[in-house]
Amino acid sequence: MMRALVIHPNRCRSLSMSLVPEDALELQFLRDARLSPDGRNAAYTVSSSDRSDLSDSCTLWLLDLESGERHALTDETSIAMSPRWSPDGRTVAYYQAAPVPALMIVPVDGSQAPRAVTEPGTLVAGAPSWSPDGRQIAVSAGTMLQPDDTVVRITSRVHRAEGFGPIDLMSLGICVVDIEDNSQRTLVHGSARFQCTEPQWSPQGNRILFQANFDEDGALFGFPTLRCVDVVSGEVEDVLGSWGGCQSAAWLPDGERIAFVGAEANWRVMTNMAFWVTTPGATPERRTPVGPWHVSPRIYQDGPIWDLVSTGGLVVESEDRASITVQKGGAVEIWDVSLAGAIECIPVVTGDRSCILLDANPDVGHLYVGTDFFQPTELFLVDSNNVERQLTHLNSELLERWPAIQVDHLDVTAHDGHDFEGWFLSPAGSDGPLPTVLHIHGGPYTAVGYAFRFDFRMLASYGMGVMFSNFRGSAGYGQEHMDAIGDDWGSAGFPDHMATIDAAISRGLADGEQLGVWGASHGGLATSWIVGHSDRFAAAVAESAITDFTMAYYTSDLPDVWQAQHGGTPAEVGELMRMRSPLTYATNAVTPTLMLHCEGDLRCPLSQAEAFQRALLDAGCISELVMIRGGNHIADATGPAPIRLAQDKALLDWFQRYLLHDTSTPETNDLAGHAESVKRS
Repeated sequence: MMRALVIHPNRCRSLSMSLVPEDALELQFLRDARLSPDGRNAAYTVSSSDRSDLSDSCTLWLLDLESGERHALTDETSIAMSPRWSPDGRTVAYYQAAPVPALMIVPVDGSQAPRAVTEPGTLVAGAPSWSPDGRQIAVSAGTMLQPDDTVVRITSRVHRAEGFGPIDLMSLGICVVDIEDNSQRTLVHGSARFQCTEPQWSPQGNRILFQANFDEDGALFGFPTLRCVDVVSGEVEDVLGSWGGCQSAAWLPDGERIAFVGAEANWRVMTNMAFWVTTPGATPERRTPVGPWHVSPRIYQDGPIWDLVSTGGLVVESEDRASITVQKGGAVEIWDVSLAGAIECIPVVTGDRSCILLDANPDVGHLYVGTDFFQPTELFLVDSNNVERQLTHLNSELLERWPAIQVDHLDVTAHDGHDFEGWFLSPAGSDGPLPTVLHIHGGPYTAVGYAFRFDFRMLASYGMGVMFSNFRGSAGYGQEHMDAIGDDWGSAGFPDHMATIDAAISRGLADGEQLGVWGASHGGLATSWIVGHSDRFAAAVAESAITDFTMAYYTSDLPDVWQAQHGGTPAEVGELMRMRSPLTYATNAVTPTLMLHCEGDLRCPLSQAEAFQRALLDAGCISELVMIRGGNHIADATGPAPIRLAQDKALLDWFQRYLLHDTSTPETNDLAGHAESVKRS
């Protein structure tokens, strides 16, 4: 079978340097952007890190689309997120995450500095929404209570949630702020079990659409549902009822119909999402056909861009047209879709890349963020004539100095004949076979594909190949492919992972005698399963792993997921959970295995890594636990710079020692208290 070789143009330099983990801190990431109402400018945010003090910032910029001139609207001391234009185009509102959470506004002419319009102490979360007259802004806001340091009384079944922390301490409602006098009015009062987010003002200004969790148990993991509130009376109306839930939504111009991305089933990560149109109380009408795709992206990237992935990439352009973001295999495209009549889907942005729609204007075009194997997120605009412009070049000069890479696309066939796709990333000009790391993505209902990953490039710069695939369970190939992994993730996924690395070996890319394996979340589970069932790998890194489903049920924020997956609680199906848990087979392991885990992970608690490492040591297997302080489940991608740096250092150190047998570099350091390495020889 012919190899599809891709080498980035103008980067074919020799492997004269290797990347160090600190190099990731020089990257900049396009986070969000919106077109001005007149289509002449774009407001966008860019996140960056300071290599010297490991601080993070996210700066708001203004770009003139015709001249290309740009200037900053905020400084590097703040984290500015989710810019939204006022209807008159004179002001941008944004959510400030740090140094103090607040709803901020700033005039684009530079006449005034940014100012907060929410009351001090108000907890603000997510994107703001302007009223049509430009006098008020709706925002998700509330309070965060300070816990008693001595006693915490827990009466609920789930009391903490990944990304939120203690549920009962936080409440988010829908607030309206008057920008003239900063007066603040709460339209919908949130509570610990009723969190309200993503407000959107109707075109007529009489209602506000918002998302709200409806899980009384507070697990906060299933779909949010949709509701709307009357701005005058405060009356709340349920939009979807018990039908299902949504990831993103938008009003149609008539102020009655609502377009949204979602699904009937109430398990966000297990369901192939589609695009729908509805009115409150009606049965939603599906506007995308069933096929090998997934509306909204699930491509995992190694960088702080998950706030974009969570938006769903939906823009309503007129009464009869909208644009959506669609993952198709390992790529993410932008489609133009009809809102009534015959279903019509027209690809607007395609190719071997991942693009997320941000905004659209019929007179200007589609504004979107794009990434591929060779560059992180950048801002693009494609006009009605399909002429595309790259509006930012945040990392071009930096990447020119980095070692080049090449990527091979591989077709993989499992032992039972099931086909799926994979990729092999390696140093440019390498001819193989190379020491190779098999990477297994999380989920399992996410995916890998045409997106930038620093960690892959870092490993390649040391002469390693990285093999990765969209095995059964991955998103972007239709519901049948997602369902094919079944409920026994370790056992069912194992043959696909072996077929993936075998495909790289058979094509002369990977050295079968020098193999490593690594994955995070579900990938950490799969890695832990592999070391208990195979001795073919020289090194393994299990990151943020689930290793024991019984304790996951009792200690994670997802008891309902583990119960649904196994068909009962541990009291009912304890033996089944034990047989499906990697911990059961740790006694068989001989592969040197690093457990890499953030201390604050509530999705896959730290105890999962602690138990597995202890079992490995009891079995005489080389193992270390690197605990990173202060991070959550996805902090390796979205966390503060010290956490991302600690993860990359630990990853590189382990594969240098046990795959390349290179002991010339020091072991993982403490990073000023952010990482702790727990070892036993």
